[in-house]
Amino acid sequence: ATRPTSGEVILGGKPVHFKNPMQAIKAGIALVPEDRKKQGLVLGNSVAFNLTLSSLRFYMNGIAISEKKRGEVIDHYSQRLRIKAASPEIEAGSLSGGNQQKVVLGKWLATKPDVLILDEPTRGVDVNAKFEIYTVINELAKEGIAIIMVSSELPEIINMCDNVCVVRAGRLVKKLSKDELSQEDRKCYFRVDILHDQKLILGRHEILHILHVIYDHTVAALKCFQPVRHVGGIHGLKIVNPWLHIVTAPLI
Repeated sequence: ATRPTSGEVILGGKPVHFKNPMQAIKAGIALVPEDRKKQGLVLGNSVAFNLTLSSLRFYMNGIAISEKKRGEVIDHYSQRLRIKAASPEIEAGSLSGGNQQKVVLGKWLATKPDVLILDEPTRGVDVNAKFEIYTVINELAKEGIAIIMVSSELPEIINMCDNVCVVRAGRLVKKLSKDELSQEDRKCYFRVDILHDQKLILGRHEILHILHVIYDHTVAALKCFQPVRHVGGIHGLKIVNPWLHIVTAPLI
């Protein structure tokens, strides 16, 4: 795990320090990672294996695993998360993206966390799976679990979060409550206003990010942008339309 360079973590009103991920897990912190295939699942193993991989300590009778307790957990989270699988024994890699994500979520819910960190929880899943995941997140919040959601989807952040922290380059830029996230406030905090004939210098990643954020207006966006090249090979965009508002948190 990456070692912290500054700041502190306060859990239950007390500062905590973790030397490794296992200590954080035992303290009640769980992380649903961004890349479920590389970081969240053992794709070649079964759904049942993945669902209970992080919580085996709860099913131990001495040095043996209680298959009854383990089976109850598998059934519980399969039903609660509506995991669509012919059998818990089929490979996790054979499931759809949405069901794979549900397995990852179930795996960490089985650890009975007090704090659940969700990194891009609905990336690469279909609309129905998104709705089901959102429903579960809201239920967990009502049950008293603290949810930290990291997302690049602005509508998801606004509709799901009670407080929004905008972070850029590792620094907290702005913190907003749900009441502050009116339409006008969104424009204020999540846009870059460009005046006529000004140039906005962006890296290739940021250009692609902008086009992704406003993907449904890509054609219009391309008409408003003139690619420009600067000394040193830095790519940028010259804004042709002064009224275009780019909705993108990372550029704040």
